[in-house]
Amino acid sequence: MRAGRKLLKFLDRYDIINKPHDGLFIRALGDAEAAREFIELRLPDKFQERMKLDTIKSEDTSYVDERFDRFSSDRVFSVELEGGQKAYVAYLFEHKSKMERDTIYQLLKYYMAIWDDKMNEDGDIPLIIPILFYHGREDWTAPTKLSELIMGETDWAEEIIPEFECYLYTLEDLVEVMPGMTVPKLRFYIEVLSIVREKGEIFLELFDEFLKNVSEYVERSGEDDFYYSVYLYVLQDKDAEEEIDSAKVIDIARKYEPEGRDRVKTLADELKEEAKQEGFEEGKEKGRREELIDTLVTFLEGRFGVLSEDLEEKIEASSMEDLKKLRENFFNIDSLEEAEEILSE
Repeated sequence: MRAGRKLLKFLDRYDIINKPHDGLFIRALGDAEAAREFIELRLPDKFQERMKLDTIKSEDTSYVDERFDRFSSDRVFSVELEGGQKAYVAYLFEHKSKMERDTIYQLLKYYMAIWDDKMNEDGDIPLIIPILFYHGREDWTAPTKLSELIMGETDWAEEIIPEFECYLYTLEDLVEVMPGMTVPKLRFYIEVLSIVREKGEIFLELFDEFLKNVSEYVERSGEDDFYYSVYLYVLQDKDAEEEIDSAKVIDIARKYEPEGRDRVKTLADELKEEAKQEGFEEGKEKGRREELIDTLVTFLEGRFGVLSEDLEEKIEASSMEDLKKLRENFFNIDSLEEAEEILSE
């Protein structure tokens, strides 16, 4: 069985410097109180009626890894059902701002990772309730049912088609239920996702008032790390847009920084250094990818002649994994069609 990876103190790979949003997501949805409130506010009554909500417990385990680059963050909770069985509620964050059609298929593979871990000795698997957060500005029009991805008319074969869907919530859906929220970190999380969409002076005014409220909560709760998670997420988001002077974000954060702490500027410097390092690594990876593409095109043209424009575009768009697969099978293929098939697998 494949074990999920433990979240050390709710963090592990969700370090607030390396992945500011992930650190914030984990802290906002890191306890049973927040998970329960979201279930009560958004899930249909039929789920709530069958769940013993006072048994909700964090699994402190992540099933997101390099295979699921679509999802940057996840939180998994167990809950006992009326019949005594254990079910799992999985909260996932779709980190890509642009909607992608095959998200439901990627989510099914995520399901499989949990089932591999939770299957019992008799081969039985638990119920999983997937809750997907999407914060993109583009309207979600991709399928939320697996059957909608299958090509052609399928009514005649519905008994052999796996049916699978998820509960999808856009930022607008989340904002709708904010007035009914009583868990501060969950409310702050949704509020900051909304605020970072604003521009210029409007954003700065909203962020100032928002961070003041966060600082008051932190002063009462002692959860300083939540303050810094919010701050770094905003700093990274606005720095990527290059629309707001990061110094203004830093100044606001210093104004409300928890008393006795002086981490705002230091964390900003660390975030900047991390971004430089990531850019360097991405540059090296891009160079290796371009070199492999050039090699494959040269070899293919040497064996089979000039490539079609479509095939060249397909090679350019292929993942590093598929390009390596083509390289490994290069001397086993007898035509350009076979090369294209490898890239399509």
